[in-house]
Amino acid sequence: MAYTARILKIIITILCHFWVGILKMLLTRQHFPLATSMRNAFEELGPAFIKFGQFLSIRSDLIGHERAKVFETLQDKAPRLEFTIVKKLVEQSLSAPLDELFTSFERNELASASISQVHRAITKEGKAVAVKVQRPEAAALLKGDVALFISLASFLSRLSFINQHIDFVEFAKEIESSCSLELDFRREGEIAERFRRNFKVAPRPKIPKIYWELTTSTILTSEYISGSKISERTSTDCWQYEELALDGALIFFRQVLAHGLFHADLHPSNVLITDGGEIAYVDFGIWGELSNEERHNVFGALAGLISRDSVIALRHLEGLGVKVTEASRDSFVADISKLIDYALPGELADVDMARIGRGILAAVRKNRVRIPHKYALLIKALLTIEGSARSLHSEFDLEQAAELYLKDHFNEGAPISLLSEALWRGAIYMGLAKEQISNSSF
Repeated sequence: MAYTARILKIIITILCHFWVGILKMLLTRQHFPLATSMRNAFEELGPAFIKFGQFLSIRSDLIGHERAKVFETLQDKAPRLEFTIVKKLVEQSLSAPLDELFTSFERNELASASISQVHRAITKEGKAVAVKVQRPEAAALLKGDVALFISLASFLSRLSFINQHIDFVEFAKEIESSCSLELDFRREGEIAERFRRNFKVAPRPKIPKIYWELTTSTILTSEYISGSKISERTSTDCWQYEELALDGALIFFRQVLAHGLFHADLHPSNVLITDGGEIAYVDFGIWGELSNEERHNVFGALAGLISRDSVIALRHLEGLGVKVTEASRDSFVADISKLIDYALPGELADVDMARIGRGILAAVRKNRVRIPHKYALLIKALLTIEGSARSLHSEFDLEQAAELYLKDHFNEGAPISLLSEALWRGAIYMGLAKEQISNSSF
C-alpha cells in the first residue's frame, strides 16, 4: 500500500510541476524548459530524487549541456527538524544525555537538507564542532525510492526503442551505491581523515578533524570551521585571491594525480575561505577514487590531447572504461580531433580546459559512447575548480596551473606507469625537460 502511494505521489508531483511549467510558458510567452519542471519536482520529492538530479547535473554526456546546467541549480533543502527531535536523535545514537555529551548545543541549525541537519556545539573539552544529524525518515525514503529507480531501470533496459547507449541499470546502481555510502556518516568521516593524511605539505586545504567518540553511522561530529563562501568574499581582501585560486587548483591536481582520491562536490557551499585566509573543504559525502592504472590513463588521455594525438587520447580513454563501438569509432576520433584543433591553439596559455571538458562530453553524447560515472564526475569537478578559481581571480589560467604542478611536483608519488609514450609527448609539448622526467621518483 505504501509502495503504491509513493508511486502515485511521484507521478502526481512530476505532472503538477510539468503543468505549472506549461502554464508559466503560456502566461509569459517565454520558453520554460522541461528540465526546470523536473528539477523543481525532484526538490519536492526528497533525497533520492535530489541525488538523481545531482547525478544528471554531472552527466551532460547523457542529457546535454543545457539540461545539465539546469540540474546544477537544484537545491537540497528540507523543513527544519524541531530541536526536541534533534536532541532525541543525538541522545539515542550516542547513548547519553545531550548535556553529558556537549557543554552547549545550539538549538538553531546551521543548515538543513534532505538527509541531515547540522548544529553547532561545544564539546566537553571546549572544542567548537559541527554536529550532523541524520533525519529519522531519510534511510527508509532513500532505500524505497532507489528500489523504484532500479525497477524502472530494469524495465527501460528491456525496451528496444529506448536509447541503448545509456546503461540504465548501471546508472541506477551508481545512485544506489552513492546513497548507501551517504547514509553511513562514518564513511564520510573516514574519507575526511584520508584527506587530512594525504595533505602534509603546502599548499593544502584545511580539513575538519573528526571526533570519533561523538560519531556514529547517523551522527557525524567534526571540527567547526569558521569562514566565508567564495561567493561571499569582500573586496577588502582581494589581494589574496590570485594566490588562493592557484592554491585551489594545485590542491585539486594533487588529489587526482598524486593521491587518487578527490573531492567531487566542490560547489561554493563546500569550499570556504577561513578567517586566516586558508582554503577549507567541508562535507565529504561525494568523492572519487582512482587507482594507479586509472591515474595513468587520465594522465595519458590529457597528454594525448595536449600533444594533439587523438589516437593516443582514445587509447587511454578506452583504458578508463570508455566504451566506443566499432560503428562510432571513426566518428568519435574525428570529433576528438576537431576538439583538439578548436580548443588547443598553438600556445599553452590559450588552452581552454573548460571547452575541452565540455567537448569530450559532447562527443561522447553525439557518438553514443558509454563513459563510467566516476570520469564524468572527474570532468565535472575539474570544470567546477576552474569556475571557482576564476570567481576568485578573473584572469586565472588553469592550464598554466597544470603546467606548474607538473614542473614542481613530478616526484609526488605518481605511479611509475605514468612514464608512458603519451606522457612523454605531452610533457615535452608542455616544455618539461627530459632530465626532469627521468630524474623523477614516481
